[in-house]
Amino acid sequence: MSPARYFGYELRTDGTVVLTCGCRTVGVVRGDAEVARFLDELTEAGDNRQEALARWAARTSV
Repeated sequence: MSPARYFGYELRTDGTVVLTCGCRTVGVVRGDAEVARFLDELTEAGDNRQEALARWAARTSV
């Protein structure tokens, strides 16, 4: 059985956020306003961070 794959993110020095799932890039959040919205939503998500990351991954592209 393969291990569970979780969503994650990395805030880059250029201000973009790279969204990952199981070590694969699945999306990129660009622009100061969008990155701020993303980080605010993650903060508000509390225990539902995986759901918030999945929503953002679905609406962004690589």
